[in-house]
Amino acid sequence: MMMLIFAGLLFIAVGGYGLFGQWHFFKRAIMVRGTIVRWALSGGKALWTPVAEFEFDGQRRRVSGTLLSHRPGKTGSLVWVGVNPDNMQEARIKQNGETILYAAAVLSGALIILFSIPLSAIEL
Repeated sequence: MMMLIFAGLLFIAVGGYGLFGQWHFFKRAIMVRGTIVRWALSGGKALWTPVAEFEFDGQRRRVSGTLLSHRPGKTGSLVWVGVNPDNMQEARIKQNGETILYAAAVLSGALIILFSIPLSAIEL
């Protein structure tokens, strides 16, 4: 039971850290429109990540996404790109799948903890 509770806490911690980091970055980021220009192989494996091109401060720039896919998606799709106002070289593609992944980790952790506690331990 303690291992399950530890695993649940670990899921909550990792998911919460990811959600907080994402929220913190995009809270202060300047949002611009970008276009997916290609899909790049990640680490020589059969996993793909989007590469978006955007214009900021009069310069065209590119940024890779963080979520991986087992097959490349469409090029030409419009995406939002967040640019750090304190460091214009730092940019991220806003990917909703990332938020869902982190939230699922937090929810899974909570459910693991909830179902690992025996009903006899809960006083009604």
